[in-house]
Amino acid sequence: MSHLLHVTRLQSKAMQRKGVMPLMLEFNVTEETAPYLVSSSSSVMWVTEAHPGPVVKAAVREVRLGEFFREIVDAVVAMGRQQEWGNIHDLTLDGLRTAIEHVAFYDLEPLELLIPRTHPARSEPDSEDEEEPRGVSPAGLMPSELRPLIEQVGLPFRPSVWVPDGTVVVVPKDRTFVGVVSQVTPRKIAGVVHNAARGIGVAQGTGHELAGQPFLDPDAG
Repeated sequence: MSHLLHVTRLQSKAMQRKGVMPLMLEFNVTEETAPYLVSSSSSVMWVTEAHPGPVVKAAVREVRLGEFFREIVDAVVAMGRQQEWGNIHDLTLDGLRTAIEHVAFYDLEPLELLIPRTHPARSEPDSEDEEEPRGVSPAGLMPSELRPLIEQVGLPFRPSVWVPDGTVVVVPKDRTFVGVVSQVTPRKIAGVVHNAARGIGVAQGTGHELAGQPFLDPDAG
């Protein structure tokens, strides 16, 4: 699975004691990149200001990484549109290029694309935490309707089951520029997106809108 955030494992002497489970974790942030999106007890929530340090607190909750990443994308899309950050665009060639330019503007390159994953023929759907099937190239897992679009922008791409259909997510290859998620146990996590307005670009449409639609390059003669 291709991750949206930098993933770490919690290393703590307290965790070595049987039955000890933290309710919150603290993460260092940069004040200039507010607001921050953190894990809550049941989903994700926005934090507008950091505590002195500066740090933000994120709740420890039981959730799969893929589900957590989907919640983040949904929240960033909603807030990006509401606040007019300029990072959310329609899933067209122009829209994807603009989303890429938005993240690149903040000197976060190199960039890559996270895209929905199609399943190889005669295979069962994989869990969102599994790696790509053996012997299947990333291009073979790309939804066919996205191929012309991805080929024209020319960035590396990673298919992943947690990316919603009709969505392309633009992120820095170095995910520490986006945020961090700490695995307290294999199923309990806490995380923060500390650069939501700058570090994530999204081009989004719907599957039926994309089917059979050509992605024309406006600069082509």
